[in-house]
Amino acid sequence: VPFNNTAGFCTVARCRLNDHSIVLSGEVDCDLKNVPEAPPGNYAEIKSHRLLQSQRQERSFKQWKLMKTWAQCFLPGVPKVIVGFRDDEGVLRELNEYRTMDIPRMVKDQNLWDPCVCVNFMDRFLSWLKTAVVKDDPNVTYLIQYDDPFNVITAEEQKPGSGHEFLPAWYTSSGTVPTLYAS
Repeated sequence: VPFNNTAGFCTVARCRLNDHSIVLSGEVDCDLKNVPEAPPGNYAEIKSHRLLQSQRQERSFKQWKLMKTWAQCFLPGVPKVIVGFRDDEGVLRELNEYRTMDIPRMVKDQNLWDPCVCVNFMDRFLSWLKTAVVKDDPNVTYLIQYDDPFNVITAEEQKPGSGHEFLPAWYTSSGTVPTLYAS
């Protein structure tokens, strides 16, 4: 099967999490041509991982790699994850497919992580973010940091020219910038 690792595109999705209306963008690894569904139903995330050779490695894979991958795919609605398992020489030895919505069930009995905890954390974070990001100005950038040992989140307004800007000037000067928190 031909594979092009230079082709890439992004998706923009709108979703809701409790009181938060979210517009997000993310890189899409794969557009499955054999799936008749419209985007995002035909999208897949592709990951690679070292071949699992022990129960400890399998547990770590489920606890960390699958949790991060699930979180990356859940909100934008990417329904499938394809993981290529490689040996130490980088040769692909195994290919597994996972349905995004089935991943939490795979780890439930082992009590490795809980998707409700992940989603509730995001809900609390977004609520806090609305109180921390107070300037409705497309030229203002905030640096959000999750500081070690992962118990303090800070938001710091950046000075113009700090290098943290990400909206292009053509967009911010067009006069059509949406209002912050518009519904």
